[in-house]
Amino acid sequence: MDEIIRDNLWQIVASVIALIAIVVAICIYLLQKQRKKFSYEVIATTSLLSVAEEVESKVKIIYEDKPVKRVHLFEISLINTGNVPILESDFNRPISIVFDENAKILSAEISEENPKKLDAEIEFDDNNIKLAPILLNPGDSVTIKSLISEYNKDFTIDGRIVGVKEINKRVERNIEYIFKYISIGFFLTAIVIGIYNLLQNGATVANIVFFVILIGMIIATLSKIAELIVKVILAIRKTETNF
Repeated sequence: MDEIIRDNLWQIVASVIALIAIVVAICIYLLQKQRKKFSYEVIATTSLLSVAEEVESKVKIIYEDKPVKRVHLFEISLINTGNVPILESDFNRPISIVFDENAKILSAEISEENPKKLDAEIEFDDNNIKLAPILLNPGDSVTIKSLISEYNKDFTIDGRIVGVKEINKRVERNIEYIFKYISIGFFLTAIVIGIYNLLQNGATVANIVFFVILIGMIIATLSKIAELIVKVILAIRKTETNF
């Protein structure tokens, strides 16, 4: 029986190693493939000052000597989420954050630049914040903080960049989650095949439990190693790009 378990174990481990190697190669190819991408990420939409409808006619909120309503702090990051630089000349139309026509921007400023000293510039009017064209290397970002009156959580991102089809909300591609689901898939597949073979050869419950635990430990270890390999390669790639 021990020989049967050992044979099944090595067959599955060899298959898992081969599959993980293929997955790592595919992941590296897809993540390193040149792509120009620009995204945004809303950091905060916090209500600062508001008055209940019941007393709205009796209470006024004043900002710089002017009455305002439903004041919100709005913070947003504009990010080069691709892996190639976006040049200043790539902006066919500047990036604009456009709010509902009833909204009024009270103030707007750059709260953070990554890296520092990007020298980003913005301008704004009643319902529009515009980022001036600027060189953005992969991972570079500009965070804008503003106070908005009559904000109803409705806005659009406008702009036109060479090679960028559309500007979308940022979706974090978390490598840990990718390999987590890959590991689960491999684990379930290996368990089904292994248990089937063990049952065919008259294995006991104890043998099966031992096999499941061992396979789980091996696949978890191999997946973690593969994840670290991908991270190291991407880190090297990012360093080379920045230089």
